[in-house]
Amino acid sequence: MLMGLLTLLLPIGGWQWLVQIEALLRENQDQSMLATSDGVALALGPTLQTSSLGHHAPRSLYVRSLNSDFSVDGYAAEWSAWRDSLSVLPAQWGGEMGRVGIAANRNRAWLLIEVNDDHPLYRGLRGDHVVITLTDQRRLVRVAITPGPPGSADVQATTADVEAQVVARRIQAAFQPTISGYAIELVMPRNMLGEQIGIEIIDHYDASDTPFRRGGTLAANESGVGLWPLAQRDSTLETALARVVPEGTRAWVVDRQGKVVAQAGTLSSQLDTDSAWYWLPGLVYRWLLSPQLADDTPREYDTIQLQGEEIDQAVLGIASTVWRPAAAQFTVVASSARPLTEAGKQLVLVLEQRSDALLLTANSALRRLMVYSMIALGITWLALFLFATRLSLRIRRLAAAADSALSQDGDLRAEIPDTSSRDELGDLARSFDHVMDELGQYNSYLKSLASKLSHELNTPLAVVRSSLDNLARHDLPDQATTYADRARDGAERLRLILRSLSEANRLEQAISNAESEGFDLAEVIVGCCRGYVHLVGERKLHTRIDGPFKLQGAPDLIAQMLDKLFDNAVGFTPQDGTIEITLDDEHGRPTLSISNTGPALPDHLRQRLFESMVSIRPHNSDNTHLGLGLHIVRLIARYHRAKVRANNLPNEQGVQFQVIFPRTGDQN
Repeated sequence: MLMGLLTLLLPIGGWQWLVQIEALLRENQDQSMLATSDGVALALGPTLQTSSLGHHAPRSLYVRSLNSDFSVDGYAAEWSAWRDSLSVLPAQWGGEMGRVGIAANRNRAWLLIEVNDDHPLYRGLRGDHVVITLTDQRRLVRVAITPGPPGSADVQATTADVEAQVVARRIQAAFQPTISGYAIELVMPRNMLGEQIGIEIIDHYDASDTPFRRGGTLAANESGVGLWPLAQRDSTLETALARVVPEGTRAWVVDRQGKVVAQAGTLSSQLDTDSAWYWLPGLVYRWLLSPQLADDTPREYDTIQLQGEEIDQAVLGIASTVWRPAAAQFTVVASSARPLTEAGKQLVLVLEQRSDALLLTANSALRRLMVYSMIALGITWLALFLFATRLSLRIRRLAAAADSALSQDGDLRAEIPDTSSRDELGDLARSFDHVMDELGQYNSYLKSLASKLSHELNTPLAVVRSSLDNLARHDLPDQATTYADRARDGAERLRLILRSLSEANRLEQAISNAESEGFDLAEVIVGCCRGYVHLVGERKLHTRIDGPFKLQGAPDLIAQMLDKLFDNAVGFTPQDGTIEITLDDEHGRPTLSISNTGPALPDHLRQRLFESMVSIRPHNSDNTHLGLGLHIVRLIARYHRAKVRANNLPNEQGVQFQVIFPRTGDQN
């Protein structure tokens, strides 16, 4: 797994390489856009020389173009889409006095003035009112708008000359109170708007002649109200810009405040937008390769004011390019801005191009990288998986062979696999095989040890016994007689041990040479139990024999197996205990159970009771027990293809031995 994860470094390294290549491509596109903007600026030079744009004060008011008429009712509902672009009218001594919006079509011009006033005072010219200064026929005409009943406002000239009176009569105004003060909306002929406008907001706190505060279009020194230029679309400049802007490029000309005075061109896409998956390349590009964007707000086509880092740099005289989000989802645009200083103008040229070509190139490279990386990763992971699977299978085979090497009878019977392999697992398998050979030889030696000991010790034991018998015919001192009796008892115990060893060896040979015949298991068990009645002493013996159960095997061996189990039960059952022998059918299998009350089996010896030379009897027992009885039981059970097991009775009250024979018909 770790090696597989390390292969992920390959596509990560390729991705970083693509990021560097994409950065180089972006840098080339930045330089290309700056060169394009230089060419566009050069082509616009003659038009800028004859235009009045750019000779503006630091502050200006933008005139938005309309294709229809507004209703004049004092409400700002029709201006709601432009509320964020309304120009701020500062107070003379600081703060915000209100906001103003200007819109016009070919015939009319509309103004919306929102005034912030906590205590509005509606008393004509001695109350709160607004004064508009217009440059009609290059003459200044001042008109006062005084709030009246909601929905109407009075328009009157501030001077008595006839020309001012005519201008006032051509202006219609409406007034509505607002939460923060009041709003005035007015309409006038388009030719009255001129190129500059002055707006003075007069706020009276009481009926005195002295205003409480003033605000509006401040003069350059902010000591009084002056005229602010009107920033509006220049059709001549837009026509010239449309002729020189490259295809697939959107261009703006803005003033120092970012107000749009000319716009041309559209952003075209090289992506297949008709495809249901057109968004996928842009999504991959934005997530994996795109640069850090200038902000998260895409520019709309009909915006009236542009803001951005590149425009701020261009106002300072520095041409620059930034990357911005596009209106189309998951794509980006490159935006370059440079100052237009032709004939002393203070304008900025902004060009935008979508990164579709760059996106397609980067995504094509990224797609190839992903395909090749996935192929390489797939091959690598498949090879690692196959190698790990083969390695795991070999280890499992080796572990299974080691687990099954020692049979329940203590025989070593497993063959270690992969001993011919030349790798590390082959070395381990050969080491296991060598250990198994050594253990097999040692196990064979231990199995033959009993017969060898019984054969080799019989002659010395006979010499000892004959010598003790001859010694008994002579008169011996009392103390010597005691020692001779002890030696005779020891020789007798040794004889019994040798006889048990010989009996076990003979029984193993008898089992291997036994002739199989059909018999009734229940009949054999009943016959044995009749003889046990006189052997239990004061203990209680309960029997429950079902049947018949027809088996194929050696009835004499079954009787000998039951004798061993009964002898074991008698040896561990106290005098007031109980022995129970049952033969019944459990799930179609004849099951012989011998239970006795008494001590429970130790947990660490429960699985080893049926091994040779294993006994849990105390060492100071009067009888000689070598732990061969239960071993013989297992040998006889295995001959009859039966299973033998030992368990403690509930609450550790005794022990139960069970011999589970195969189903009738499954023995052959």
